[in-house]
Amino acid sequence: ACSGGGSAANTVAAMARLGWRCGFLGAVGRDREGELVASSMEGVDLRCVARQGRTAVCLVILGRDQRDRAMVVAPAQGWLPALDQGCLDRARSAELLHLSSFVTQEGLRFQEEVVAGAQPGQVVSMDPGEIYAALPRARLAPLLARVDILLVTARELEMLFGPAAAGVEEAMAMLHRRSRHPLAPILPMVVVKDGAREARCHWRGGSAAAAPEEAAHVVDTTGAGDAFDAGFLHGLLRGKSPRQALEQGHRVARLSLTAYGRGWLEGLEGSLI
Repeated sequence: ACSGGGSAANTVAAMARLGWRCGFLGAVGRDREGELVASSMEGVDLRCVARQGRTAVCLVILGRDQRDRAMVVAPAQGWLPALDQGCLDRARSAELLHLSSFVTQEGLRFQEEVVAGAQPGQVVSMDPGEIYAALPRARLAPLLARVDILLVTARELEMLFGPAAAGVEEAMAMLHRRSRHPLAPILPMVVVKDGAREARCHWRGGSAAAAPEEAAHVVDTTGAGDAFDAGFLHGLLRGKSPRQALEQGHRVARLSLTAYGRGWLEGLEGSLI
């Protein structure tokens, strides 16, 4: 099965399906794979997606039990052009700016340029994945200094900041302090995902936890963490409590397990309360 992918792209495609006006900054190639990726972003504004070079391709190999997988990546050929002012203005005027990881240093610098102009009333979230978690923390400091919501797995938290509570405190110390947003009382926030186990979110003065319901049938776990991000951010921005937002993250993630790639998005509408 072929499907569009990429962590931030998965999250934004799901949020668009949930009713948000979404745009995407990035690049795809001028090839058949680029057409597939673009067509998989239904409802997302792609005016700031460059078309050049060759599209990155990821081959996902699933184990027989559908829960273990290996990934082989053929990187993109060509790179992002300089962002025009219109795209920068769109990015910097959004209520939420969500980041994931790039493989190259050029990609990281691209994100730093975008985040450098983030506005005081704008929420910045990031899911670094193991690609960024494996970098020296100092290399991520320019991004982390402006991130309000950090979404990590337990392993990524330990790679970046250390285990458990000490890692959360270390992470909180690096994140941006909000002052002019309705979510300011609970920002900055660290969200720790742990697969099929309990997810937790932490903020200054509080924490919440929620466990997922067991999935009846697992087809593909690829992108489940990205789906969780979409459900969690959707709930939080809609005024849900942190615990309710975690529960919505689990519900969207559970739905994502039911199909290969992004095939599950067709069943997303109406799946949340």
